[in-house]
Amino acid sequence: MAQEPLRLALLGCGVISRHHIDAIATLGGGRILVTAIIEPNADRRTAAVASCATKLSYEPRAFESLAAAAAADPERALFTAVDIMVPSYGKLHEDCGVEALRLGYHVHVEKPLSNCLASCARLIAAAPAGAVLMCAENSQYWREVVEARRLIRSGAIGQVLTARAKYWESADPRLNEWAADGSYLPGAYVCEAAEGFVFDGGLHWLRPLRMLLGECTHAVATAGRTIGAMTGP
Repeated sequence: MAQEPLRLALLGCGVISRHHIDAIATLGGGRILVTAIIEPNADRRTAAVASCATKLSYEPRAFESLAAAAAADPERALFTAVDIMVPSYGKLHEDCGVEALRLGYHVHVEKPLSNCLASCARLIAAAPAGAVLMCAENSQYWREVVEARRLIRSGAIGQVLTARAKYWESADPRLNEWAADGSYLPGAYVCEAAEGFVFDGGLHWLRPLRMLLGECTHAVATAGRTIGAMTGP
């Protein structure tokens, strides 16, 4: 018996939504159907619908808010899951995730799950029995990370004493429209949230370091660098 496709709403349609739409198109076979676009910005909303039309060969319905989408679909027939891709500002991930869970949807949240442990705990606690709550962090699936973990655990490279990860991203606003102004000068990253750049791209290396070295026991952050101690794999 063929499995029913997942009917998905995309919530927040900035740069990262393009990659999610590309990934859904790559899956093929109608496994995931983007049935709703939820985005308060009219230009981005229109662009996301057009992207689906081009890459998925159909146009989803468009809404300004999750509340409006839910009101238009009281029987939850339009979509059953929400892919949250709003920026990691303040409590946005938590607020959007909790709202979607309380409305009865499964939830997929772009990394980070939220901006602090307390917020993450509240979001997890909001998930009722039977609901799926997942954080999108792709670095744990990178082939080089998986292979490095295998080699460390097998003892093939001996005892690991230290590790260093460095993350760099272009300040070209075409690649990172919400965080950069394109000048490459000091202050080019225009994200004003307290979370800063670590919560944007830097998280991609926190997960691999935990996979390779174990859970973090403490961290020390200074301007330009963060030093942490790990428990060991």
